[in-house]
Amino acid sequence: GGISGKFTIPSGVTKIRSHAFDNCEKLTYVEVPPNVTQIDPNAFSMCFNLDIVIKMQPDNKRRDKRFLYKDFFGCKSVTYTK
Repeated sequence: GGISGKFTIPSGVTKIRSHAFDNCEKLTYVEVPPNVTQIDPNAFSMCFNLDIVIKMQPDNKRRDKRFLYKDFFGCKSVTYTK
């Protein structure tokens, strides 16, 4: 993948398709806003240097269940925050 550095998913996006960020080895940070309701399997797979921050929907009290760990296979870290 050709994307590098930091990237914030635009606020109008609600779905991230499979392999959208696949093998983006130079991508280091992605922020996923609460309006994203679906991340397809392997959307961020094999992004070894990637730290993902998922902004939870305001009514969520615990870790967001919208996404599965397989959606982030090979990523450096996944953090859920409000």
